[in-house]
Amino acid sequence: MMSVGGVALGAASYATWLRDASADPISYVPYLFLVGAALVFAYIVFGQAATGVVVVSDFGVSTSDGGPRIPWHDIQAVCLDEHGLSINTSGDDLRVQSASHSTAIRHLLKQAERRLGKRVDVADEDVAALAPWDGAVVTVSPAEPPQVTGMKCRASGRLLSVEQDVRMCGRCGVFYHHQTVPKRCKACRKKLWSS
Repeated sequence: MMSVGGVALGAASYATWLRDASADPISYVPYLFLVGAALVFAYIVFGQAATGVVVVSDFGVSTSDGGPRIPWHDIQAVCLDEHGLSINTSGDDLRVQSASHSTAIRHLLKQAERRLGKRVDVADEDVAALAPWDGAVVTVSPAEPPQVTGMKCRASGRLLSVEQDVRMCGRCGVFYHHQTVPKRCKACRKKLWSS
């Protein structure tokens, strides 16, 4: 929406002020201005509501609008600025707007600091600048189990084919085969116990 609006405003501006003055005027330029301004305005007003419900679980972070679940161990950095929270990964990043999700950001930061340690780069004053809790309901429900079949054990590289053979690090969500669980997690260094 923002891109199309910007292109429309750019084309209208070019046709109005930068085009050769001796050329015939273009009749649809006012409509380009109108459409471009409407799209940019709609993005500003409704764009912050684009992120659905933020889901924070033992398996990672996701949103209810169909985005991918980001496992804790794939998160490379968590940053907070005046616009919201950024979760950076090697693949799909996630941006959570602070205007509409301040309660979720506070909960997510608490979990991220516990699970990720130094990968969370957030100053105390940035957290204090978040909107106070507005009475939003925080729902706790069982997380949908991850699909582990076809994944590989982080320690041995062994293919995980049966869910009963899988052990997961409770801090970062890395999967191990039950026969090759290390003493400490390869990703977050949490102490593990093999069974």
